[in-house]
Amino acid sequence: MLASAGAFSREPFTLLDIGARGGIKKFWRAFGADFRFIGFEADPEEYRRLQQTTLLPNRLLPFGLGGRNETRTLHIHDNRSSSSLYDADPSFAVRMLLRENNTTIKEQPIELRRLDDIAAEIGDVDFVDIDTEGAELEIMQAGAALVGRRETLGIYTEVRFLEGFNTPVFWQTDKFLRDFGYSLYDIAFARESRRALPYPMLSDQRHELDSEVKIFGPTIGGQIAYGDALYLRDLVGAKVGLSVTKVLKLACLFEIFDRRDSAAELILANKEQIDAVCDYHQLLDALVPVVQGIKLPYDEYVARFFKFDPSLRSAPTRSTEGFSAAIRELAVRLVPNRRHQRILGKIARFFLGNARVKRITGGDGE
Repeated sequence: MLASAGAFSREPFTLLDIGARGGIKKFWRAFGADFRFIGFEADPEEYRRLQQTTLLPNRLLPFGLGGRNETRTLHIHDNRSSSSLYDADPSFAVRMLLRENNTTIKEQPIELRRLDDIAAEIGDVDFVDIDTEGAELEIMQAGAALVGRRETLGIYTEVRFLEGFNTPVFWQTDKFLRDFGYSLYDIAFARESRRALPYPMLSDQRHELDSEVKIFGPTIGGQIAYGDALYLRDLVGAKVGLSVTKVLKLACLFEIFDRRDSAAELILANKEQIDAVCDYHQLLDALVPVVQGIKLPYDEYVARFFKFDPSLRSAPTRSTEGFSAAIRELAVRLVPNRRHQRILGKIARFFLGNARVKRITGGDGE
């Protein structure tokens, strides 16, 4: 609604994508033409591929980010998308089902730069998406000035839970971002089995370069290994003095990542400021979920909910615009086709119930 009305025409939404493998995620299309993409991709092969698909005015830079300006070794794994600046402990990797994902088959020197050294060139950033196979914290620490800007509204980062990867683990990333005023809003994780007795896999996995070659993937049981964490600013009650455009961008982020309650709270807390730009009542109405095929106005929905209206007891109908991107993107990456996404939906229904199935699979879960 806001993007189509031109709310961001003067200040486009700016995404900083660190580790841009795979290109721009589809849900960012919600911002339409008022969207600016700045991506970093250190893998020369993936950079060349992305050059053919990344259109102006977006920018794609052919180097990686790290803790220092230097040339460093990229450990290339058989599953190239899992290649990392960090080399896993071999005695640990050999115990795990996905050991090929963490086994170096060759080494390649790559150029790295500190994020803060190029922050002025980048300019204002609204959101950071970072997926660098374990180097996320190192990169953010060397980009503390940009990460710490009050205008940077959120960060979506891959996180690790197992020390055997020889990378920083979740608690370290969580502390770093909380110290800069971010709040954790969502986390999705994948499990990895020990080879001694593997659990069934979530899906039929195929090699990224040859779809005929089967590979091992995340399993329905086992230890939590890695995942994606969503951090956003909680500006309700905060005296930060951000523009109304920034407030509306944050509301959009809450909606995109399926945190509509937080979007509504933010709009209500800034309704006078927002009302000078657009009708905040319309924004609240747009956030209300469809329940049993009925779309209620915001005021009526809230009034009926707090009277324990039995018609509002069932799970809301999910819309394609309001999916949980943090979980959906992980599911799409782990599950290569629609048939196996439906299988995952059945597993999700068994473990989580119908209420969350659509958020996890991005489909109907049947």
